[in-house]
Amino acid sequence: MLTEGAWSELKEIAERYGHLLPWQYGERRLWLWNVTNVANVLDRDRSSLNHFGGVSHPVFTADKLTDNPVFKLREDNYTAIYCTYTFRQLIENHNFTGLEFEALDVA
Repeated sequence: MLTEGAWSELKEIAERYGHLLPWQYGERRLWLWNVTNVANVLDRDRSSLNHFGGVSHPVFTADKLTDNPVFKLREDNYTAIYCTYTFRQLIENHNFTGLEFEALDVA
């Protein structure tokens, strides 16, 4: 969910890598962001897959991340949203809140 401030700063990247759906909440205008970019960036040999068909420990291929600042994986059934360190810095530089980041491995 994006506030007006987040929407104005992230609109271009959000539209490029997903869909923005406007939503009115009382007097507030918000946007729901559905990340639809499914990237083929998983290093399957170094990643750990679980017996449910998902990924328990993803390792990403560095050179494939350049064109995918925010993405989902087919291998984890499109459930998690992943991002690059550059995207994380964009969020943190604007002091946006409500997101939790976890460092992952890149090979």
